[in-house]
Amino acid sequence: MVKDVKVILNKEDKILHGKFINDKLYIEATPLFDGLNWYGTWVKEFDTYKVSYSNVRVREMSEYDFKGIYLNFDKISVEKWNVSFDEKGIPKTNFRWGTYHYPITIAHYGLQHHGLYLISNQEVNKQIFLKVADWLLENQNENGSWASYFDHMYYKGRTQVMNSPWCSSLGQGLSISVLTRAFHITGERKYLDSALEGFKIYAIPVENGGVLRRFENEYLFYEEYPTEPASYVLNGFIYSLLGLYDLYKTSNDVLVEFYFLEGLKTLKRMLPLYDLGNRTAYDLTHYTTDGGFPNVARWGYHVTHVHLLMAVYAIDQDPKVKTILNRWIDYIDGKTVREN
Repeated sequence: MVKDVKVILNKEDKILHGKFINDKLYIEATPLFDGLNWYGTWVKEFDTYKVSYSNVRVREMSEYDFKGIYLNFDKISVEKWNVSFDEKGIPKTNFRWGTYHYPITIAHYGLQHHGLYLISNQEVNKQIFLKVADWLLENQNENGSWASYFDHMYYKGRTQVMNSPWCSSLGQGLSISVLTRAFHITGERKYLDSALEGFKIYAIPVENGGVLRRFENEYLFYEEYPTEPASYVLNGFIYSLLGLYDLYKTSNDVLVEFYFLEGLKTLKRMLPLYDLGNRTAYDLTHYTTDGGFPNVARWGYHVTHVHLLMAVYAIDQDPKVKTILNRWIDYIDGKTVREN
């Protein structure tokens, strides 16, 4: 027996068409996946259609080497981002509001080619990496920062405009990781000295032009975006911790170690606040402002949170971090926490 049927998906404004054939329902896959936000991929060579809850893939990471390839940055390609290159070969980011040297993009570019150099031993990758390191030397401010020279609205309706120049803990952390690796490759002290200068901004409060905030008036948090009110962006904070770790392991500076360990303590205190039960929050603006709803991380940022936690666990080996990490990996496959 064949019978045409209408299928109501979630709400009556989403009606699909299917057929009952011998008591089994057949329905078009594409509109169903679109309605449920699933992802489908046709694998021609195996005549297989793969369906997944997300569109990202986790890359395993069992260790973190402060001298080695930075996370999975050898796999990125800044050249394919929305960038142009200046006369010295340094990328400039093309924003809607203009084209600027953006320290975060520049540091990504350096760490990408550092990883490629370690893999291939190609001199061209080494020279690109050192060119970025030298740009950081030449463009560091007196307070140790690598600033962004444009006004920026992080989250319209929730945060105020950040006026130029402003400093990012993400930019600081990545730049420090570039410089410490440049020191390990060349042995030249100037790179380590610059990284130590870059550390100073971690101790300067946001209201004084730095990146430091205190969560719950106690825990040290390093802001990716020094917004008012606080935004507490997760990925930038963890990147900033990796920069501190790289610098401590390279310099053995006890003050750097203190700020790393205090930041690690903050991370463990705050991680549950980013856990939404089926994905992660990008920031905590739903908590610090009247925004109301969480700023849910898109899948690309969720898997970034996973990779960053892998690095943290490789460094610290805290079983509580491992538990959260495993749960966040499960979210990628559509699993959720138990209901009450």
